[in-house]
Amino acid sequence: MKQKLLLFIFFICSTYVYAQTGSIKGTITDTLNHQKLAKTVVALLRAKDSVLYTYTRSTTNGNFFINNIEEGKYILLVTYPTYADYVDTFSVNANSETDLGNIILTTKAHLLEDVTVVSKIAAVRMKGDTIVYKADSFKVKEGATVEDLLKKFPGIQVDKKGNITAQGTRVDKVLVDGEEFFGDDPTIATKNLNADMVNEVQVFDKKSDQTTFTGVDDGQTTRTINLKLKDNIKKGWFGKLEASAGGANDIWNNNLMANSFKNKRKLSVFGIASSTGKTGLNWDEMGKYGSNDMGMFSGSDDGGGMVMYFDGGDFDSPNYWGEGIPKSWSTGINYANKFNNDKQQLNGNYKYGKVLNEGFGTTRSQSILPDTLFFNNEKRNVWGNKDKHSISGTFDWMIDSSLSVKTSITGVKGKTIGSSLYYSESLNDAGNFVNTSNRKNASDANNQSLSANILFRKKFKKVGRTLSLNINNRLDENNSTSFLFSENDFYNKLGIVSFSDTTDQKKINNSKSHILTTKLAYTEQLAKNFLMELSYGLNINKSQNKKIS
Repeated sequence: MKQKLLLFIFFICSTYVYAQTGSIKGTITDTLNHQKLAKTVVALLRAKDSVLYTYTRSTTNGNFFINNIEEGKYILLVTYPTYADYVDTFSVNANSETDLGNIILTTKAHLLEDVTVVSKIAAVRMKGDTIVYKADSFKVKEGATVEDLLKKFPGIQVDKKGNITAQGTRVDKVLVDGEEFFGDDPTIATKNLNADMVNEVQVFDKKSDQTTFTGVDDGQTTRTINLKLKDNIKKGWFGKLEASAGGANDIWNNNLMANSFKNKRKLSVFGIASSTGKTGLNWDEMGKYGSNDMGMFSGSDDGGGMVMYFDGGDFDSPNYWGEGIPKSWSTGINYANKFNNDKQQLNGNYKYGKVLNEGFGTTRSQSILPDTLFFNNEKRNVWGNKDKHSISGTFDWMIDSSLSVKTSITGVKGKTIGSSLYYSESLNDAGNFVNTSNRKNASDANNQSLSANILFRKKFKKVGRTLSLNINNRLDENNSTSFLFSENDFYNKLGIVSFSDTTDQKKINNSKSHILTTKLAYTEQLAKNFLMELSYGLNINKSQNKKIS
């Protein structure tokens, strides 16, 4: 009887909640030709705070329908390219359908001079396929970064490493005024630019270079954020400087970002020095240009288990080789400019980062067995250092409206060294040794990579007909040396060594590779959304691996 009553209450509550939603419908029409407008963006914003609630697109006959809308007041925003935005307010009643009727859009070119369309969308609006956030509509504390601002936006999440997700999709690129900012590391812009420098934040799916060039959508997009800066700050030098130090543990954290924007020329520099564990750089980038194995060593220690003491991986991890909090230094410079009526574009950057870590730890425990008692003591000391230089640049030359050449170069050079000392002992309840273990580990790894690419593209008069030649040359070299020395002693009941074992290992891992890739491609549009590609490619791969153990 009790279960039936609970089920009945749940059914009543579910029905009540469902009844609190309503729906809207309408039709979008062109005022000039009285044609139905397909794929028009219809967005709903909450009237109380102008935050985006949901959005849809009109069908091929101009109709739209949105259901499951919570009861309340909303702002309707209708946008379509080359047409003036339509803005209206209305209320949604529970368990009812609101017919907004025929919504007429006027082209911007035919708006009368004395007619002004005024709308105050305080926070979010749709502009075509782009979601636009008005930065000043979101309150952040003084001195807040762009990352702090993004965390306030509905539909955007930022994790502890600075990775951004917008509308459920990872953001892989952050632009500043439409230009790349320090290459493919979005965190440099979001962590070092102040929120009060930004006028608006645009979120959109950037089409691939192939789609932009051919005019035929290949379906490949990159979720992108563009930071549009305020005009009044783009004069002379601007930026920020933060410095802090002190505390019982002598913690320090210093940040510098300086920018000089003049017309189409952009120059930016940054620097970070910190003992808080914040590196400020995306160390995962190392894996894009070289080996992720920056000094891994594994082997049996003959005392049980597997030793794996140093992987040289992501320093943003909270473990930092298992002990300690690292000190980090990083700096970089970025330059971008456009020449010859924007036909030539240059973008380049250099970054350097260093992380130094020292740590130690002790553990004391006891094991209680039915007939005896053991005391276990452990001591650990670790030390590690990582340096990385990276440089990248692109030069894009639009020779004419149909012919372009794009060259790019990327280089990385890194060095990682580390060592650890480990001592453990077990004693019985009489204070005699049961076993002791001493282990020393060390590694030294070097990594360097250089990649150069050149792309020729020719576009013909017919949409979708193109000819392109892509040549890529890449060199990689990785060298690592690892050491393990382990000594284990085992004792009898009298505390005398009964037997010992020793492990002394050295591993050398060297690799080189040279990859040359070329591709000649011809494309032809055979039908709408159907593109044929004929291509010929040549791939030459030379590699050399040397492993000594």
